[in-house]
Amino acid sequence: MNHVDFYFDFVSPYPWLASHQLGELRECAAAKFCFVPVLFAALLDHYSTMGPAEIPAKRRYTFHDTQRWAIHLGLEFKGPPAHPFNPLKPLRVTSAVDNDDFRELLAVRLLDAAWSEGKDIT
Repeated sequence: MNHVDFYFDFVSPYPWLASHQLGELRECAAAKFCFVPVLFAALLDHYSTMGPAEIPAKRRYTFHDTQRWAIHLGLEFKGPPAHPFNPLKPLRVTSAVDNDDFRELLAVRLLDAAWSEGKDIT
């Protein structure tokens, strides 16, 4: 079985979209996914750049693109009540889970809560 690290941050809608497409990869590539929480803001700081949500045109595009993909995948897209939001607490909670399967379940549930149900996960 192939082991694949799946890096994610709750602040981005793209891990939410990707998490709903992993089933096919699991089957055809015999892949085992290990969800690895990362702080996207730390990566942005390291490279002295701004996130898409901080640039109006990119923010608009990201939300339109997310909505298009959600429709394509048959997902409901509501988005969190505030964006960008501080994902530190849910990232810490997720990283505290040692079992890969449980960490994935928790991460996907929190991603769904934020991006499909429009809940504040902070």
